[in-house]
Amino acid sequence: MTVLQLSLAIEDLLDSLFWRVLAGHNPNSKKRRSKKEGIPRELDELLNSGRMGFESKVRLARILRIVTKNQRSKLGVLRTLRNKCAHHWMLNVIRKRGRKNRPTKRLLEFEGRNLFELNVLEEFMKLYSGIYLKLFAKYLS
Repeated sequence: MTVLQLSLAIEDLLDSLFWRVLAGHNPNSKKRRSKKEGIPRELDELLNSGRMGFESKVRLARILRIVTKNQRSKLGVLRTLRNKCAHHWMLNVIRKRGRKNRPTKRLLEFEGRNLFELNVLEEFMKLYSGIYLKLFAKYLS
């Protein structure tokens, strides 16, 4: 659940940053810009069409220098974990693959460790909430 929540929060914040950078939306202004004309309309269609996924948004954010190379790499890990959460129910089970049915790693691991362990979850939260806060600071500045 935490993986999904952080992923969605960061994705939503990236959308807001795109509005700010590409369409000139000022979050501190009470004046709303119309989304029905020019770039705002096209940006709205792009972001809300469902065709631009998390990875594409992170790439665009890197191009616009909203995120650093390191943050882009970390957000790629988050995307992978989010996809595992969205497509599998048994996340804490060691999977068996291959002809010999050898055990492989758990589906939900962070930096090679079980994300279901409290200390690993705390590190995960610290890293990704830190990225969120840095992006939020950029949004407000």
